[in-house]
Amino acid sequence: MSKTITDILDHYNLTYTTDQIGNIYCTKGNADLYPTMVAHIDTVHDINDNVVIQTIGTKYYAFDKVKMQQYGIGGDDKVGIFITIMCLLHYDNFKAAFFVDEEVGCVGSSAADHTFFNDSTIVLQCDRRGDTDFVTKISNVVLCNDDLLNVIRPILKHYERTEVNGGLTDVKSIAMNNDVQVANMSCGYYNPHSDYEYIDMWDVYDTLAMCKEIFDATSHKRFTITDRIEAYSYSFTPNTYYNFYKYNTHWQKPSNTTPNNNLINNDFDDELDNSNENIQTESTCKLCDGTTHLDPYLDDYYCYDCQAYDYETIKYIS
Repeated sequence: MSKTITDILDHYNLTYTTDQIGNIYCTKGNADLYPTMVAHIDTVHDINDNVVIQTIGTKYYAFDKVKMQQYGIGGDDKVGIFITIMCLLHYDNFKAAFFVDEEVGCVGSSAADHTFFNDSTIVLQCDRRGDTDFVTKISNVVLCNDDLLNVIRPILKHYERTEVNGGLTDVKSIAMNNDVQVANMSCGYYNPHSDYEYIDMWDVYDTLAMCKEIFDATSHKRFTITDRIEAYSYSFTPNTYYNFYKYNTHWQKPSNTTPNNNLINNDFDDELDNSNENIQTESTCKLCDGTTHLDPYLDDYYCYDCQAYDYETIKYIS
């Protein structure tokens, strides 16, 4: 995928650089400010030489012609790459970054050169299933605020997008390291991280058109944000609270509760700061009713079906 991206950039005589871990950075034109997009290069699906693509109307499916069964098409995040490149070719002045290893914890974007975004107007990413969501917050990290949203809400309304709290992806890493306002959005792939993944090109092009309108509406200035982190205090059981603060990735132990000695899954013991508290490792996603799994690094439950962190389902068992 990296070679495909750089071959396209070479074909259009676009200048780019790569860093030591394989991230690709492209700057087109010469301007004071640049609309900017990012995408991730990797996918969860193994390379399968037996896969062929079939279309039904505007929908694209992948099939393993040997096993005669559906296979994940890799829309997460080839759709994001496609929209990013299309915007890059559309504008005279534009920036794009392509990150490695998003699917294993945003490795590439966490180690990226975040000064690359110092002259970005905004940064958009297309890395969410479906066609309805516009992600303005990830867990307790605010991606963008009303300074930007008041400008683009008429566009979001026209495209029937809803502002939501979404799952972990690269724009969160940018938000934690740069003051530029960012956002993620649904872009037309469905059932990601499964053999039943497919792409609806109608929704892909609809998202592309929306991105262009957003970039056009925000070209007049650099949108920044200073107050990124929201502090939360949730009550899950009587007298039991968890507080989420900036850069805190460990459980806050309730002082008025006596913890049990064992975790349900002892494999998580070291990751949970050796707290030895009895914590559920699975729950039910409030968004899609799928099964969520505890992410010990972020103290959140993650749903692979809808790609959302659902921290409101965390339960402390006293």
